[in-house]
Amino acid sequence: MGDKLSEDTKCKPNGLVAGCGWVDLEHKLEFPDDKGQLEPASGAFYRMRTPNGLIEGYLDQNGKASIDGVGDGEVSIEYEPDINIEINNTLQEVQTVLDEMLAEERKEYEEIEKRRAEQGMIWNGLEYVWAAGKGVVNFVVGLATFLGEVLWGAANILKSIRDKVADYRLNPLNAPETFKEDLKNLKSKYEEFQVFLDEDLELYFTLAADERSWAMFTKFGDDYLSAQHSLEYT
Repeated sequence: MGDKLSEDTKCKPNGLVAGCGWVDLEHKLEFPDDKGQLEPASGAFYRMRTPNGLIEGYLDQNGKASIDGVGDGEVSIEYEPDINIEINNTLQEVQTVLDEMLAEERKEYEEIEKRRAEQGMIWNGLEYVWAAGKGVVNFVVGLATFLGEVLWGAANILKSIRDKVADYRLNPLNAPETFKEDLKNLKSKYEEFQVFLDEDLELYFTLAADERSWAMFTKFGDDYLSAQHSLEYT
């Protein structure tokens, strides 16, 4: 975790502040982004113990804050756990996506109602029949596609194993080196998976256990069903 109070050696975190009277905070998350860069801990809560008392607040969107009235003496700084910041940021991003989906669904509802108001009763009835038939076809096609992808994936795995065994048999002299290279690749994949377990999976499990996540998705489900037109259920 990267944190600093200022470039002045007299005003470092968890150390002596002499003759400054102010402190600049900067904090980054320990979890790197997709490019391997450490992101600012935007909106992170901080607690600073100073000679003049306890100071609490939140960092800005760049993970920074400037604090006056610190006084001279020992200063210590604590930040909320990075996983909390990640959860808050992720929930905000998910909420934005859900709001966009809901707005699009409400817009589609209005367009359907406008179209139906311009049509006759018979045509509106035929539209429901057509929607029901389309729903049955979509279900059958979706089920067939799912089963096809499962079988195709299993066939590819079996083919890969068969080709690898055949390669070992055709090139017995190169088999040890080939096997060593395969183990190296497997180890690399394992290390990537371990990084996923250490970083992403912790966030996913924590999000799944967070009551705010359940409340957000429950509300979205209710709002989305209310926004959907009956023609879209099929």
